Amino acid sequence: MKLQAQAGVSLVEVLVAVILMGFVLTSLAGLTFTASRQTVAAAGSSYRLGVIQQETNRVAAIPFTDLPGLVGCSTVSTGTFPHTRCTTITTISATRSQVQVIVTPAQPGVRPDTLTIERTNPPTASPLSTL
Repeated sequence: MKLQAQAGVSLVEVLVAVILMGFVLTSLAGLTFTASRQTVAAAGSSYRLGVIQQETNRVAAIPFTDLPGLVGCSTVSTGTFPHTRCTTITTISATRSQVQVIVTPAQPGVRPDTLTIERTNPPTASPLSTL
């Protein structure tokens, strides 16, 4: 009996295909990991900017005489953006103060951000008064 050549795939061809697919998937996994790390950092930066905007509004809305009540640190450990917020006030003159807020994210890879606002105490007399 004579053996006939059968059409099909040899074991060497299968091994070469599996090795090539392994190289492609490995490089694709590295690309996916890098993209996800950059996405996490971008999301953290967006949250950080949101907290900075919130602090800007809070410092601007509080009366000048109540500014010393802002001094201190607070930690937010729940929610989408765990962070520490520290506020200091430097008195420049009787009518001027500088408020500095530092937001330090708990998430690694996201840089802290600093907000500095100078507040002034408006005059109590009418600006139209000639006295």
